[in-house]
Amino acid sequence: MAAAGEHGDPDDGDALAAWEARASELRASRDRLAARGAEVEAARRDGEARRARAEATVAMNEGRIARAEADAVTLATREGALLTEREQLGAESALAARREEEAASALGELRLADAAARERLATAERDAVATRDRLRAADERLRAADRSDLEARLGRDALREQLLVELAGLGELGLRRLIAEASVGGVPVGGVPVGAGDASDDASTRPSTTAMAALAASPTTVTTVTTRRPSKRP
Repeated sequence: MAAAGEHGDPDDGDALAAWEARASELRASRDRLAARGAEVEAARRDGEARRARAEATVAMNEGRIARAEADAVTLATREGALLTEREQLGAESALAARREEEAASALGELRLADAAARERLATAERDAVATRDRLRAADERLRAADRSDLEARLGRDALREQLLVELAGLGELGLRRLIAEASVGGVPVGGVPVGAGDASDDASTRPSTTAMAALAASPTTVTTVTTRRPSKRP
């Protein structure tokens, strides 16, 4: 063709050059379109990837939203339960406070009652001590009285024995005289009236044993008589 162009028409060479230039432009345009298509494809793939990531993010967000709504429902339920529990705790706290006040009042009353009981106990103990002291004093007086009575009985018995001994030693005449002096005012002693010993002319003028026993039973009278007028033994 080159040879034909050299020996042929010059217009053919120009046309050929034009066709070659046009082909170069078309190839360049094709390359540009291919590059632009590659860019568009890359952009499309990138967009699809972004869309996929966005869809995944939306799905994750929807899951989170669902979980958040479920958590919100749970929290609302829990909040209602906590409010109810708080009301119950408030009522129980008020009841406990009222019971504490009642217990404090009862404790105060018990302390007052205990103080009063202690005071009564102290008074009772003082009364018991005073009663024991009076009882001890009464026992001492009773023992003293018993001792005095015993001493009196012992003295009276000793005096009676002494009088019996002295009466036995007086003899018949002295005993009759003693009986006569003891029977002042006509009061008989030992069943022997005044002057009975003088009026009797019986040989047996000896005083009876009953008279001696009566004189021995009345040591005070005999002691008074013998003190006022001692009898003489025969």
